[in-house]
Amino acid sequence: MQKFTEVSLDKKQQILQEYQPGVRGKGFRALAKYHGIKGGHAAIRKWYKKWDGSKESLKKESGGDRRSILTEKEKKKEILGYIRKKARKDAVNYPEVKEYVEFKTGKKIKLRTVQRIGKDLEARSKKSKRKSPAEGQRFY
Repeated sequence: MQKFTEVSLDKKQQILQEYQPGVRGKGFRALAKYHGIKGGHAAIRKWYKKWDGSKESLKKESGGDRRSILTEKEKKKEILGYIRKKARKDAVNYPEVKEYVEFKTGKKIKLRTVQRIGKDLEARSKKSKRKSPAEGQRFY
């Protein structure tokens, strides 16, 4: 995964002032290459959309927080515990797991999130192996 380094507001301002639409060598791609912007022309285009001519408009806004709704303890206890308990008899039924987790924790959670957490915790459901009639018989 590519790591992005933060570009200073002064540098962003300078790059955007150099931008001239329709002029060869002054477009987003050329400026990104010339200044070595890791995000490429898409990053400069995003800055340009936010830019109103001042440095203040280029400040990074807060956001991007992707903390989990459930704590690690809740994930293991509620999701993994329930899957393991049910897996002794049947395969995992994630809508049922979701309902159980919402009831126990009192938190609203998406089905896809429960599925992802189950996968991350490597929850395995009961796997039954089918035997052919020939495998079940022993010949002495």
